[in-house]
Amino acid sequence: MTSVPASGVTPSSWSASCPSRAVIDVPGRRWVLPLMPLLRGGPRRNGKLLRSAEGVSPKMRTQTLRDLESHGLVVRRVYYDVPPRVEYPLTPLGHSLANTIFVLDQGTMRRYHEMAGLRRPTRRGSRCGVRRTGVGSP
Repeated sequence: MTSVPASGVTPSSWSASCPSRAVIDVPGRRWVLPLMPLLRGGPRRNGKLLRSAEGVSPKMRTQTLRDLESHGLVVRRVYYDVPPRVEYPLTPLGHSLANTIFVLDQGTMRRYHEMAGLRRPTRRGSRCGVRRTGVGSP
């Protein structure tokens, strides 16, 4: 039997109106998947994250970290040293998500060549690489 949370709402990711969709959306954002596993090794400073995650602009890195912070996945620690520095350690919830992403990442890397070999190029204007046939089709 499924228990109903204190909020009285049973989460269902299949329902478009379910608030759980906002939480499920977090790992699917563009730079979350590359950044989260990098944070597994301990707190990281902005510069180290920028060097470690190629292709992430400083603006997008900062925006992604703020988003992760707002969802309780990282904590922003400010040190008022000279020069000042900021670190981003994972929270326990963040570690859980980062570990899950890491497993997905490792599995993808192990199977990369197999998946890349199975991928078929798509034709322009067709969906999913399938050419439509029938009346009115070229």
